[in-house]
Amino acid sequence: MIDKVTTFTGISLSNTKFEDVKSLVFHLERTGFYSYGKQERYINNDFKSKKAFFDEIRAINPFNDGEFGTIFLPWSGEVYIVANPRYEQFMLPIIKQYDTGAYINLRL
Repeated sequence: MIDKVTTFTGISLSNTKFEDVKSLVFHLERTGFYSYGKQERYINNDFKSKKAFFDEIRAINPFNDGEFGTIFLPWSGEVYIVANPRYEQFMLPIIKQYDTGAYINLRL
């Protein structure tokens, strides 16, 4: 059971190469998910800045059924797939076929 206080903040990808992420996004689209596109954002590489950015993204877009976005954080070398928390759990097994090191990030 998931604690109501815990919030998912995206699926962290271990492979951050743009072409590999692009291939993964196309695969997710073929399996029924809809991509809003990508966003590359330069923010401070600290927890507070990252959390504020993810909160801003979720406030702008609630990510309805099957919708997701790809977030690149170049300074920290991180890439996230962000969706509705329920769909992040459905997407993870599909993503793991392409990126075995991917995980749902509970820290942010």
